[in-house]
Amino acid sequence: MNILMNLSILLVLGLVIWLIYEGIMQAYYDTLRYETFSDTAKVCSKKYEEEYITTKILPVGKVMVPQIHCHDEEYNVYLMYRGEKHCFNNKDLYNLVNIGDSVCILVHKGYNKKNELKNVYLSVKQ
Repeated sequence: MNILMNLSILLVLGLVIWLIYEGIMQAYYDTLRYETFSDTAKVCSKKYEEEYITTKILPVGKVMVPQIHCHDEEYNVYLMYRGEKHCFNNKDLYNLVNIGDSVCILVHKGYNKKNELKNVYLSVKQ
């Protein structure tokens, strides 16, 4: 009986801690204010990868079971922006640009309530 009571208390305590953590994380991400502006980046490389399949053999009890994973084809375009390389898997962009071209991008900057920069990501302007 004592063990059940202790397990129940631990379960409830774990649930409360998890809810508090989720609330803090949700509040953190919800309070970011994003600014978006246009800029340009230079295409530094392109790489096409065909689709392929990999197989792993996993032990399940006393039996070995194959696990098959299909990888989609990739049209990777690498853009250099302010000294950092960013990868975009985008077939249309891959077919449209050449190495050395300048590409219009959108820069998204996320600031918290103290106006500190907390998140930056790029997207390709359509």
